[in-house]
Amino acid sequence: MRNGALFILLLAFAPAATAHDGGLGFLDLQASGPGNYRFSFATRGKGAQKLSPRFPTRCQTALLPVYPLQGRLTCGSSLRGATIAFHRPKGAHPMIIARLQEDGETLETSAQLPQPLVLPEAPGPGPGLGASLRLGFEHLLAGWDHLLFLLVLSLGVRSLKTLVILVTAFTLGHAASFTLAGFGWLRFPPPVVEALIAVSIVLVARSALLDRERMRGPFVIGIGLIHGLGFAGMLDQLGLDRGDLLPKLVGFNLGLELAQLMVIAGLLALAWMLARWGSSWLKRAEQLGAYTAGGIGLAWTVERSGAILGL
Repeated sequence: MRNGALFILLLAFAPAATAHDGGLGFLDLQASGPGNYRFSFATRGKGAQKLSPRFPTRCQTALLPVYPLQGRLTCGSSLRGATIAFHRPKGAHPMIIARLQEDGETLETSAQLPQPLVLPEAPGPGPGLGASLRLGFEHLLAGWDHLLFLLVLSLGVRSLKTLVILVTAFTLGHAASFTLAGFGWLRFPPPVVEALIAVSIVLVARSALLDRERMRGPFVIGIGLIHGLGFAGMLDQLGLDRGDLLPKLVGFNLGLELAQLMVIAGLLALAWMLARWGSSWLKRAEQLGAYTAGGIGLAWTVERSGAILGL
């Protein structure tokens, strides 16, 4: 009975508990004529859901009724060197990645809000393996839903071998769908993927509470496929060229794995400390973690399902 009350309480406070999510935003600007641009803006992560760009006042904006946000800009002169502001949720500090294509050149930059996003005036060195690795590392740590899944995946696991199998299965799944989506061979609507990721958290939290032994590698691989589509949605917004697609895919994936291993190592260290205090401490912490993750996952499922239906 007390566990049920705890679950309801956590469900009620789940949206507030995730209000400080960082998230990611992707702004793409393509010149259609002198001082005229087509733009698109997509976001990833709860903290970036209500994020919107604020273009220079000299630009006239015409929005299109499509998702993600798209439109046309009439600015009178080039946007090179221009500063673009963003409306952001209170407490959110998302990473913004911007790309400007003009006069046959591609200019890329990034900024962590509230730092200003200043478009470059000239092309810099293209992002290579190292930059993609860093981006993948930061992307996983900014994705609260992926972090929450790693938490529930490790709950109740008493064998290092079992944990390695489960994490490896998850890695194989998301690496496969991430790569396929990166090459444009696999596509799903982002709102559907976001909702399925939330559902996966609920399912694995339930497994941690009731039937951990039934969770097998193939099941986790399937969930990894869904999470990989969430990762790949970011690469799709970068407009990668075929010449540099493979190193960016490899670097981004390596960054994801490094961040994932760091999170798992931290969870193992925490479990070890709790176990030293006594098995009852570890068991209670695991139950609290499962109920917390399940409550947040269920709240996200309802919220993201509403987004699919336009509610």
